[in-house]
Amino acid sequence: MLTEGETHSFELWHQRLGHISVEKIKTMMQRKLVDGLRGTAEEKFFCEGCVFGSMTRKLHKEVTER
Repeated sequence: MLTEGETHSFELWHQRLGHISVEKIKTMMQRKLVDGLRGTAEEKFFCEGCVFGSMTRKLHKEVTER
């Protein structure tokens, strides 16, 4: 919940909304679905959690029959 006049950055909204894409946040701004979002739609940030979440585990090499 925001207090009157309180604003938050794109990155904080991204985290609070479950790491949704910047495109979805932009859409929410355009449709005026979000109060208190400051910054521009061009704001850049790096989300370490999203990077780790989209990594895939390297599996072990297949064992060949002897």
